[in-house]
Amino acid sequence: MKILILVYFLIIHYALLSNTQKEEALFEGEIDEEETIYTGKVIKYLNITEILQNHTEVEDEDEDIFISATQKKFKDNFYNQLNSSEKSIYDELYILCNRMDPELSFSMTINKYIDKNNVNIERLMTCFVYDNPKFWWIESYNIGIRNTFEKNEKNDGSDAKEEYDVLTIITVNFITKDTIFPDLTNEKIYEMNKELYLETDMLLYQIELLNLHTKFEVLKYIHDYVIRNTVYVDDGEGYVHTLCGPLVQHKSICSGYSEVFRHIASYFGINVIIARSLTHEWNYALVNDKWYIIDVTWDDPAVSKHIFNETLQAEDKILYRPEKGDYTNLSYDYFLVGTDVFEGDEQGKTDHDLIYSYFSLKNLVVYPEIEKYNFVREEEIDEYVERIPEVMDEEESSHHNITDSELKDEEEKSASRKRYDLYFLTLSIDSNIKSLLFVFMNITLLLVFLIF
Repeated sequence: MKILILVYFLIIHYALLSNTQKEEALFEGEIDEEETIYTGKVIKYLNITEILQNHTEVEDEDEDIFISATQKKFKDNFYNQLNSSEKSIYDELYILCNRMDPELSFSMTINKYIDKNNVNIERLMTCFVYDNPKFWWIESYNIGIRNTFEKNEKNDGSDAKEEYDVLTIITVNFITKDTIFPDLTNEKIYEMNKELYLETDMLLYQIELLNLHTKFEVLKYIHDYVIRNTVYVDDGEGYVHTLCGPLVQHKSICSGYSEVFRHIASYFGINVIIARSLTHEWNYALVNDKWYIIDVTWDDPAVSKHIFNETLQAEDKILYRPEKGDYTNLSYDYFLVGTDVFEGDEQGKTDHDLIYSYFSLKNLVVYPEIEKYNFVREEEIDEYVERIPEVMDEEESSHHNITDSELKDEEEKSASRKRYDLYFLTLSIDSNIKSLLFVFMNITLLLVFLIF
């Protein structure tokens, strides 16, 4: 009988002790919340068949997910469409990616609580790559988010109160299978970035040398430069999908045209953004407080020429793409134009029909409202611009508006601290109760042995 009673109390003793140790480990940050992994591709890389399939799968969703792009106001950039939690992740990503030799896999710690239910990773990554085409190597991603606790040691000489900070750990992996950048390493990114910076500096020097200081002049020069120095290709290795295509390899598809255009314009503080349809990519530019279409790809069309067909002993008409340096095909049909340019052009409308997500029909991002009529230049109201120094080496002051984020961060930190103070207080009370129970059990065990 004594043995059974002893075994019984030992089991309870072990259970209480084990639970207390787990709580202590939680206070020390040794036990973490389970990590949630998000996997996806950036908006321009999904296969069109996959896109259409994904769109079909959500046709039965509630109607309130369909939000017109003009129902929400576009403010400066895509960053400003994110909530404060998403902005915090964006900011940390920007710092770690804004290097000559960025790591492709890394972990980062954000010193505040981020509610995973308040983060849409697809929207975050869409905004991130739209705002920052210079991070050309980002094709797909695995992003993990988890929260953990860390004891905040504050000892001012008085009775120290135990406080705990909640942290968010973000793990990022840009290396995924079936990538269009095989064997990509940070060393290879470094080598490509060196070439990019050289070509970029040469282009910026030309603009400065020509003393171009209005938005219209700078945008026109970038437009012409890209067309003169780029041969359009239907497909090719991964680099032609990025700004590396036009600047370094001098061949590209539409995404390379639009991304290099946005990239170079940013050096002069000109607000140019990337727009995307199921099959095409182009730009919108803000000039005199109005948004206009610029489609550099469509202003670099194939041209026709006649060749003599030996077999038929007659001339044939063929289409071809001019070589680098040949800009006889350069046009301005889609330079600073309004939506009326596609009036009666159904194919043009379809190719410029905006998408807001590749995974669903939800409008995860907002585009600006575009003018109906073409831009008409009035030299007396041309907007003055000049090159922003060292944009590539420092965090761009214009890449986001941090004010709203900072204000909300303080509110979140305060709410987070109150929430977790309450949580730890409850945990502490539970722990004290269990400690008393533990003492009571030991006394009971002693009495049992004395009685029996």
